[in-house]
Amino acid sequence: MNLAKQNLEKTEGIIVRTATPLSEPLKLVIQPDTPETRCILGDLGFHSVPQVSQLLYQVTRQHQLSDVFTQISQALSESSQTQSRYCITRSSLDSQTLLLDFLDAQPLSMITASVKHAWFLRVLAQQRLFFNYQPIFDLHLGQVIAYECLARACSDQDDACFTGQQLIDGAVSLSLTSEFDELALATCLQAIAKTGSSDTFYVNLLPNAIASNPHFLEQTLQQVKDL
Repeated sequence: MNLAKQNLEKTEGIIVRTATPLSEPLKLVIQPDTPETRCILGDLGFHSVPQVSQLLYQVTRQHQLSDVFTQISQALSESSQTQSRYCITRSSLDSQTLLLDFLDAQPLSMITASVKHAWFLRVLAQQRLFFNYQPIFDLHLGQVIAYECLARACSDQDDACFTGQQLIDGAVSLSLTSEFDELALATCLQAIAKTGSSDTFYVNLLPNAIASNPHFLEQTLQQVKDL
């Protein structure tokens, strides 16, 4: 049973949700999973909620939330982000309504993953993938026999590039592996066609791209024919 529910049951019949004035500042409230997590959050500027010491809070402005969640995602382990829970509220810290708000608390990882990998959403939306071609060398023949297509992406904010592992991590974290594979395959096939080369190219795909789509091979062959 979670913390908010326990406290709510103790005061059942007393807590009444009331409208909170918009003049009340936003508060990010977190229930840390371990004392270590609590200590790390304390270093990031979080304080104990006076009436519920198990909870921590930080007063913030809406435009600051992204930066705060980014700091949290960098400071806490993925396990701690999954086990710790959060809510955003305007309720007063000494108000029992805060406990009602915390009934809707979600794992920190649900928001930190989105913030941490926001760049990946822009990569998909703006189709910013490109490919490097790594030669596959046959030592016996002493020559290049094929090329492996390695997915990369360029940032829309600076000159940085994202590696293949970063792309996979972003896709898995946001549950967008199918969308990533579809874009990667289409982009790669188009890029290969533009080279006009008769060389052999290998394309890496996540396993679920084939497993989740029984028509994958048929659709891929059609894509090749349409180029």
